[in-house]
Amino acid sequence: MDLMIFNKRKKFFIILVTFFLSIICGGNVLAIITPHPIQMYERGVFYLEKYQGDSNDLLKAEETFVDLIEEYPESPLGYLGMSRTYIIDAYLYHDRYDMLILRDHALPFAVKALEFGSSLREVHEIYSFLEGVFEKHHRRLKEVQNHLSADSEDTEINFGIANFMNEQSDVTSALKYYARALNQVSESHLKEKILKRIALIYLTELQDPKMAAGYYQQILEIKADLPEVHEYLGLALLMMEKYNLAVEHLEKALNSVDSPMTRYYLAQAQGCRLEEGGLLAQAIVEFEKTNEYRSYNSFLHYKLGNLYFQTKKFDKAYKHFRNVIDLRPDESKAYYFAGRAAHSLGKKAMALDYYEQYLKLKTDGQEADWIRENISEVSHRLE
Repeated sequence: MDLMIFNKRKKFFIILVTFFLSIICGGNVLAIITPHPIQMYERGVFYLEKYQGDSNDLLKAEETFVDLIEEYPESPLGYLGMSRTYIIDAYLYHDRYDMLILRDHALPFAVKALEFGSSLREVHEIYSFLEGVFEKHHRRLKEVQNHLSADSEDTEINFGIANFMNEQSDVTSALKYYARALNQVSESHLKEKILKRIALIYLTELQDPKMAAGYYQQILEIKADLPEVHEYLGLALLMMEKYNLAVEHLEKALNSVDSPMTRYYLAQAQGCRLEEGGLLAQAIVEFEKTNEYRSYNSFLHYKLGNLYFQTKKFDKAYKHFRNVIDLRPDESKAYYFAGRAAHSLGKKAMALDYYEQYLKLKTDGQEADWIRENISEVSHRLE
């Protein structure tokens, strides 16, 4: 018997038996099968207490608490666990936190936990802890504002001002004070933190992967075994189209921490490297992996559509170009290639609709010329 069919029948049999037993036992069987919320909470806490810098532990804790919230939406424990997870994720150093993570993630979950578990001591402890952190943060902001008019020689003050400016989305001023703190710093741990902040601004805010890569390289000179730095450096190199180096650093990150996002970026880098080498079939395999982690990236769907089109697998090419259109209705080339793929599949009427839509978005260029020269019906429809 086919293994898949056997597994499906086995699963159906288990569900059927559970259903009849739950009727006989008054629902007690389901209670035995479904873990108690305290058990699920303790499983998540295990990963939090195990955490020593491995982001995979935080991911596993978060997955556990999300499952707990889905299974028991009125239990405070899932929300409490999520708040604890984000507090750990937000911690920077020396009693400092990323306040945006606390404000946007940890605090809302703490409030939700308080709503459902006002009698639980641990819920109040987390909420009080967050209140204390926000109070300290506001005191620091006042100190920062007092120092803004003076040129301080204190590394901590300049780093605090830079963080404040960064939170205000004033990246120019933030970089100025980060650079000042960097010139003053002597402690390697603090230098690493400053470099990370500068690199992230260049990578995400300024979209300058070359500058970001330079700062990530400096961090690795201080400490070579930081998986998150290898991941971000790999991403910067991917954006720079340096695919061999991108793969090298992303593999180093993945060897340290088995993260879904690292696998996602690694599959992209490997796909681009294989495509660059003309190995289109192998590139398709790698790009298809990205859909396992994130299926809403229009760029990757366009990549796959183009690769399938080149290898004459027009049904799959059409599917991916259709996905691009669904995600980005203004992407003109997706209509052109969806039309070409549909035409190759013998769906002429459908192809004409796509060609017409393309010409509405873009009236000139190589693709527009091709349509007018080869598809006379479209010109008649648009007249």
